Amino acid sequence: MKTRTAAVVVNRLNKAFPDIKGLKKISETKIFLGDVAEGFEIDNLPACDYYTNLEGSHYTYGVHNKLWNLVVDCGWFVECYDPGTYYAFPVYG
Repeated sequence: MKTRTAAVVVNRLNKAFPDIKGLKKISETKIFLGDVAEGFEIDNLPACDYYTNLEGSHYTYGVHNKLWNLVVDCGWFVECYDPGTYYAFPVYG
């Protein structure tokens, strides 16, 4: 899997989820995922939900599978900083 640049990941996220507010590249190794945990929804479910008990059916580590899979397909992963703040980082290796 090829790791995409932060700019490419942000572009793909903007195309897939044009209503995410505050999405931005912080650096080449860090993307702020905006309001994904503060009201943004995918398929009428929170895009990120720190407290979810739906793990496996719709979520991976509290991140909606559609968002998670897009980020992972770019060679990145999503990490929760706190219940309202999510970032994406590249996978190295």
